[in-house]
Amino acid sequence: MKAKIIEELLRLWEEHRGACLGLTAGAVIAIAMLIFGFWQTMFVIFMALAGLWLGNEYDSKADAWLDLKETLARFLPVRYQRFRGTNYTDYGFRKER
Repeated sequence: MKAKIIEELLRLWEEHRGACLGLTAGAVIAIAMLIFGFWQTMFVIFMALAGLWLGNEYDSKADAWLDLKETLARFLPVRYQRFRGTNYTDYGFRKER
């Protein structure tokens, strides 16, 4: 009986990996909201995503600060950008070598 359950769970994992991860993530977030509250859970999720982003930038050997400035420049209105280039895609952050 135990072997059949494990076999079925492994089959579900192999065939529906995204659904399994989504279900698990949703359940963990729901339990965290019940235990800690909405804003504390949102803070933890935000910090986890920030850590994920920084780790990804570190792994890809990219300049995380420069990428953040370019991303913000794409989304912020012009009046909030300190450094602007002449072109929408040229923000003046990257220096020619």
